[in-house]
Amino acid sequence: MTADRLTRRPVSYDLFSKYRETIMGLAILGILLFHFTEDCKTEGVRFYSWVRIYYTYVRSSGVDIFMMVSGLGLYYSMKKSPERSLKDYYRHRFVRILVPYCIVAVPALLWRDLIFEGQTLLYWFSDLTFLTFFREGRLWFWFVPLICFCYLTSPYIIRLFEDDTDDTAAQMRLLTVFNFTMVVALIFSVQMPKLHNRLNIAWMRIFPFVLGVYFGRAAYAKKRISFSSMCLFGCSLLLLPLAKYEESILWRCALAAANGFLYFLFILILEFSPAVITKLPIAILNLIGNYTLEIYLTHTMVRGVFVMTGHPCCRLRYEALMLVISGILTLLLKPISRRLILLLEHGKKAKAAGR
Repeated sequence: MTADRLTRRPVSYDLFSKYRETIMGLAILGILLFHFTEDCKTEGVRFYSWVRIYYTYVRSSGVDIFMMVSGLGLYYSMKKSPERSLKDYYRHRFVRILVPYCIVAVPALLWRDLIFEGQTLLYWFSDLTFLTFFREGRLWFWFVPLICFCYLTSPYIIRLFEDDTDDTAAQMRLLTVFNFTMVVALIFSVQMPKLHNRLNIAWMRIFPFVLGVYFGRAAYAKKRISFSSMCLFGCSLLLLPLAKYEESILWRCALAAANGFLYFLFILILEFSPAVITKLPIAILNLIGNYTLEIYLTHTMVRGVFVMTGHPCCRLRYEALMLVISGILTLLLKPISRRLILLLEHGKKAKAAGR
């Protein structure tokens, strides 16, 4: 793929929207692979060769990519339904994440907290409502409060960029958000290091979401990505050496930026390759992308149970069994969640009609 070809066929930010589900599918696969390498490191098994390389230089950057495309998707959603009230927007978003979460988390945390650990019902409720994440750093479902926070603030984040038609002003606001997240992370790392260690995994993922909203604005307007901008983006690969310095607040940003560029290259390959070659991988990744939340919830639960019961998923037989069980539960969770959501929405409409 040459610079001349990219110049003759314009590349726009709309590619992120076009391949949104593809990116989400690739991102969730990257997260599953990271969890395998993380287990290998924890247990000291197979932590060499590509496993060590992936853990060091890719790690959980799939979460950052997922947050970015989530922000982009929310921008499109709000632009396509401008008449929707804020109340309806919140109800729609929170129901669609909290229903599958409760289906998985209620029994999973009952088993972990009450049966396996012998905790109280009050502790289980604290776990279910994410209080233990803030208080103790329990990480089974840490992604759920993060995405809920992003849903809660997304109308205001979108307004941050939507009120400005000037690209320079929007870029300066984006830079301000980045600086704010970095300064807050730095202050917490110095003044409250324990709290910082617990929350940093979520806090540093807020900016990728905001970046996704910014990209959504550019994609919706079908703005072109200049070749010089692509080259500048490619310079993010120079940040990869920072991945070795976990004590730095920038290491997660470095991983996200560098691997984000690799995702972008993957999109370009799909866009400029013959359809006969890309049709099947795109279809597979799109299918996986439609189940990202369900895959995350079931995988997190099953992996957690395996690890706690002494069956670490660095062992290939346990990893394979965990993936099979997670896959079956994912296929069950999707229709059950959809049915419950429809029942809730029907009940709301019936209640409104009866007034």
